[in-house]
Amino acid sequence: REDSAGPPLSRMGSSSTLPSAFSLDMSFDIFEPRHPKHVRQEREKCQYWGPDKVPAEHLSALKDAWKQCVDQQMLTLMFSDKLEEQLAALQSWKMKVSDEGMVVEPVLDMLLKWLTWMIFTANTQVWKAILEVLSCTLKQMEAVGLPPTDQEG
Repeated sequence: REDSAGPPLSRMGSSSTLPSAFSLDMSFDIFEPRHPKHVRQEREKCQYWGPDKVPAEHLSALKDAWKQCVDQQMLTLMFSDKLEEQLAALQSWKMKVSDEGMVVEPVLDMLLKWLTWMIFTANTQVWKAILEVLSCTLKQMEAVGLPPTDQEG
């Protein structure tokens, strides 16, 4: 990305498990967020991402934070209203976590917030994919001994 201060944290490619009619490049970079996780979490500690609808201002702040960390194509997929684009984003994140482990640690809080938001905006097909991403993430966290922060827990 042109506005990124440093090199990407990771780069990965994967093959899509989506129908062949939907063929996107499933690879993407993760860039360092503008603010480190501990700064974001301190600033956002009063934000509630519970079982109720996520407030619009929280979602807007999350989108803005992701703009610093992923390219426009991935951002569009992540916040799309279209089922196959949501599935493509989730498949990409599943592969990212499965293949590269906790390279996502600097954005883990943001990933978990996005997944939480997705639960409330999606159907059961997407829920299954969300659970797969969560499962991979939790396995990787356990493998490297990374406990969740209070906000991530």
